[in-house]
Amino acid sequence: MSADQSSDSAARQRQRPHRSEARAATLLAVLFSLLVLGLPLAGTAHAELGSEAPVDDPQYTADTDIVITSTGESQAVQDALPPAGQTWLIDSYPASIPPGYVTDNASFAGIINTTDILGANTAQMYCIDLRTETRVGLGYVNGTWDEGNVPNIGHVNRILNTYYPETELPAGLTNDQKAAAVQTAIWFFTDGYVINPADSLAPAVTAIVNATITAGPLTEPEAPDISITPALAEAPAGGAAGPFTAAAEDAAEITLTAEPGFTVYSDAAGTVPVVNPVASGSQFWVRSDSGGTGPGGVSARAVVTVQTGNVYLYDGATPGTAAAQKLILAATRDLTASADAAVSFYAVGALNVTKAIAGPAAGSQGDVLLSIDCGPGFEFTVTVPAGTTGSVSETFTNIPAGSTCTITEPANGATQSVLVTTALPDPVVIAADTTAAAAVTDNYSFAPGTLRVSKTITGAAAGAQTEVRISVVCTAGGATVLEDTVLIPAGATGSVTTEFPELPAGSDCSVTETANGSTASISATAAGGGRVIIPAGGAVESPLNNAYEYSTITRERFDYGKRELPSTGAATPVDCSPSERC
Repeated sequence: MSADQSSDSAARQRQRPHRSEARAATLLAVLFSLLVLGLPLAGTAHAELGSEAPVDDPQYTADTDIVITSTGESQAVQDALPPAGQTWLIDSYPASIPPGYVTDNASFAGIINTTDILGANTAQMYCIDLRTETRVGLGYVNGTWDEGNVPNIGHVNRILNTYYPETELPAGLTNDQKAAAVQTAIWFFTDGYVINPADSLAPAVTAIVNATITAGPLTEPEAPDISITPALAEAPAGGAAGPFTAAAEDAAEITLTAEPGFTVYSDAAGTVPVVNPVASGSQFWVRSDSGGTGPGGVSARAVVTVQTGNVYLYDGATPGTAAAQKLILAATRDLTASADAAVSFYAVGALNVTKAIAGPAAGSQGDVLLSIDCGPGFEFTVTVPAGTTGSVSETFTNIPAGSTCTITEPANGATQSVLVTTALPDPVVIAADTTAAAAVTDNYSFAPGTLRVSKTITGAAAGAQTEVRISVVCTAGGATVLEDTVLIPAGATGSVTTEFPELPAGSDCSVTETANGSTASISATAAGGGRVIIPAGGAVESPLNNAYEYSTITRERFDYGKRELPSTGAATPVDCSPSERC
């Protein structure tokens, strides 16, 4: 491949219609019996004309686009080829046959006539592969420049867009001479072919080649605009693969054809067969008639505009013919073109997933989310709403046999007040026509709570009290889970809090002050304590408050030292504070 061909292909990277592997079939054999068509049975369209007869029983594929029907404008030329495998320069046309070239006078150089597979549209082709034979009756498919792998094909496209039959150039020649001169100039770029200077067409060929070298190569033309997307769809055995979309620019109608053993449908359920033709942009589905597994194919065909410079490659369908020369469209024409897509059907199984909710806190959990991953395109989820109890089960079908399904639990329902222990199953392998089972068990329990016992000391005698004792006893389920004593040392003031964490939720706790710190001269007024229930995942406080006061002394009037109490004329009760001596 030359530099201009490589750069053109790399730069454009265009999308061609998808081609499946050739599917041998005898298509339109009667249509293309050249006797019926009334077309002449010319020999091989090659420099060595007539060595092989036309194909007696042509074979075509579902992809075949055109068929060679006859030779067109042409004549013989005197030329020579470089030895096989030898490269050649294309900087200018040689003035004489280069040394070492081998004489290969062509009895035919010119246009090859073709018709599309429907026999309704004709087109003219040139050869771009001189060393390979072809025959009337052989079928061809549209291809890309990369697939053709022809040297200097960008220069060939320049010739095609400048000369006969796209235009009337070169001037001053008959149509036969024009076609022969153009073909010989093309062969210089594709095969190194050089015309004998003594040939009457030598001046025309030399002028075409040198003008083309000066103008430079053209890029690859757009492919025929017909497509099926996606290129592949899969479905479970017995199902419908799709949706596919068939599209063709400026085509009034498209014909859809499935391989034998498959049917094209217009609905996703695969119950309404397609009625051809269909409009561009139509969606369709494909089913296996037997409901079995395995691959198949479908093609879309329409009459579309094919631009000058599009390459055609042998379809490979005719027995006994392994290869045929490559062709290139000489002038833009409306021709049938096709695009292919593949379908695949696979054996399936199912998976039943059961979610079991157990434990003392069952029904108090939050939302649960299960994730089931059986491979790309087969991912499922199960949502179990908060507060659900018992078991929840769901079955997932049409999973490809052999898939391995892994189950995880992204959300397990645990909350601040509810704890969970989860048991997940091992990965499950799906078998054909079988429902596998997997179970996820969540055991829910209430989160433990905390008891806070707070003691507050107030009053005028705060700090003068003796030791305070508080008894704390908690039971749960008939068993004692906590039995402790809180000691508040003598002389303490303010507030003191003692925490008892990790108590079972629902524990019944009694908080009792067994010693309140009072003395003969200090009284205590106690409040608080009693019974509390431990909340799940939280804390509860049991406050106790002791107000301490000094005792009051009542006495009758008497003398203290030399101090005289006021005379009241009677015995008078007098209250003495602790700082006085009464």
